[in-house]
Amino acid sequence: MDDPGNPLLAAARRYLKRGWTPVYVEPGVKGPTDKGWQNQRFTEADLPVHFDRPGNIGIILGEASGGLVDVDLDCPEALELADQLLPPTDAVTGRPGAPRSHRWYVADVPGTKQFRDPQTRKMIVELRSTGGQTLVGPKLTEAYLSRRWRRDDGAELRIERCLIDANWGQSTDVVYQFCRQSGHAAVLLPSHGRYVGASSVPFSEYKRKRGDRVGHHWRIPNVRGRRQVRHVVIDTNYWKSFIHSRLAVAMGDPGGLSIFGRRPVDHQLLADHVTAEYRVRTEARGRVVDEWKLRVGNPDNHWFDCLVGCAVAGSILGAVLPGTGVRAAHQRQRLRLSGLQRCKGAFLRS
Repeated sequence: MDDPGNPLLAAARRYLKRGWTPVYVEPGVKGPTDKGWQNQRFTEADLPVHFDRPGNIGIILGEASGGLVDVDLDCPEALELADQLLPPTDAVTGRPGAPRSHRWYVADVPGTKQFRDPQTRKMIVELRSTGGQTLVGPKLTEAYLSRRWRRDDGAELRIERCLIDANWGQSTDVVYQFCRQSGHAAVLLPSHGRYVGASSVPFSEYKRKRGDRVGHHWRIPNVRGRRQVRHVVIDTNYWKSFIHSRLAVAMGDPGGLSIFGRRPVDHQLLADHVTAEYRVRTEARGRVVDEWKLRVGNPDNHWFDCLVGCAVAGSILGAVLPGTGVRAAHQRQRLRLSGLQRCKGAFLRS
């Protein structure tokens, strides 16, 4: 029986009812990997077989979805001119790093067309239609923060803290707005990585201000002003060394970080991202620090950053690695309004 709480399956059903053809996309990739996915056509009964599992979802465009096409704007200049040159549409989507970068239409376009810079060959605009697809979600936050996982003993687990990288220039305000307005605002926390080198002032010498929360190589400053969203600042050099140390621990030993399965090919993308940086041991101001740098060619390191964020989120929730001498953060007991009213009543009576 399919899981009625699986948002991926629910999204596939919504898209099919609108006349669009959904296609399954494995986690961590941008497009379908099944051979002949362009020719897949699902019925309602087929959906649980393909979408009742973790992953993502795309829409097969063009003929398969009633003429649905996607104009993908891949450069800042295209984004700037889109409102002037493209027909108006209310169907506009995007992502934090590129808001309003997808414009949707129903049109008779025979096939996908790509327009590249003649010198750099970088994509400018892509008109996706028959033979193409676009990744559409559901949104990662909705897909995973709404979900519950059941342990063997019957206990239910959920994600209690999710960090979102806010170090993306102009999209920083977009991340803050999303964290503020999301239905999962209590779980979401914008994060800012800080390069704390050997010559930098370490987090341990940070002067705590009123309202700040300071943890193990991270801190959550008290905030005022227009953003009005608490965020976490991370010593990325320390936590990247922490992740690599955990991966170096033998399988089954305390403090180790292990990966499921026995097929290395299943984790090739993760391995590429985790090894996209190298450490340089540096000494200055009486401190020795491993400073992390990208390898030549600037390879993608996003999943490495995600592992760092997961480790920091665990630390914020009170997870402590034995032997590090770190004390678990004190968790305040949450009070309900009824509890505060009882306390006020007791105070007045006394």
